Amino acid sequence: IILLSTCLSLKTGISLAVVRIVDNDEPLICFNESSVSVNEDQESATVTITLTNPSSIDILVTVAAIDRSAIRVNDYGAGPFTVTIPAGVTSVPFSISIINDDIFEEDEQFTLSIEFSSSPRRLDHQECVLNVTIVDNDWLIMNFNQSSYSVDENSGPVQLILLLSNPSSFVENVQVTTSDITATGFAVDYISGPYSVTFPIGSTIVSLDIAIIDDSVL
Repeated sequence: IILLSTCLSLKTGISLAVVRIVDNDEPLICFNESSVSVNEDQESATVTITLTNPSSIDILVTVAAIDRSAIRVNDYGAGPFTVTIPAGVTSVPFSISIINDDIFEEDEQFTLSIEFSSSPRRLDHQECVLNVTIVDNDWLIMNFNQSSYSVDENSGPVQLILLLSNPSSFVENVQVTTSDITATGFAVDYISGPYSVTFPIGSTIVSLDIAIIDDSVL
């Protein structure tokens, strides 16, 4: 406020003028990092939103999640996410839930982007994004469904059942070899391997038939 007092040479009263100071300290908002990695068996991924300088009011931020190879709800908690940065604070962490499945798969990614804030403008869209990588923690173990099989010589092939410990997002090709103990391969007592077995995507069980030779030898 500027106060103009009475001048002796002028017949004027007291006059007021209001001066408005326009603040030029509007903070920029973005993520604290450009990428983070989290193991699938952790409960959540934590990221941080930062301001270049503090604000005198609370700031409400909306963060959108964009699927890449990771799928919302299946691999991580669905957005959008709402985060409040209190007045005077320049950084706030927030967490996104990670879904731990039993599927053997590649590491998966999704992207976070700041879509809206109640006060400051955000940085350029290409700069203000964060890529999250979910590191897979699943391994495949293959076994037969039993440790031994018995089949009559004249009853046809013996069927073996192969199992995977958990499903895979890939086609899994397995080679099964045979070795003689008292039976002889090479079409003497049975047809010897190797055999190729394929588990389709998502399948955890397949069968393999091995031909048995019915001879007349006692």
